[in-house]
Amino acid sequence: MKVVHVKNPETREACLAKLCASVYGQEAGLAPLVTFAGTQSVLFEQEAARLFALTEDDGTVLCLALISSDVEGATMEVGMLSTPEGKGNTRH
Repeated sequence: MKVVHVKNPETREACLAKLCASVYGQEAGLAPLVTFAGTQSVLFEQEAARLFALTEDDGTVLCLALISSDVEGATMEVGMLSTPEGKGNTRH
């Protein structure tokens, strides 16, 4: 296993979409879309957020985490954390 900082824009977009869907679920209305769009267009553009993945050696994603900085940029906090279905504990 290894922790990967997801930097590639296409891969990061796909992982963020999977994370939003996993955390919010299928019946969440606009919340996952707003989070996805805001993170993509604001937080990633301003380098105020990072997306990390815990992966198997073959690249299979075991866990996704979105980390964002506070307003002052002094500390970071976990914004969303999820384990994709079928990979153990799925609590958020």
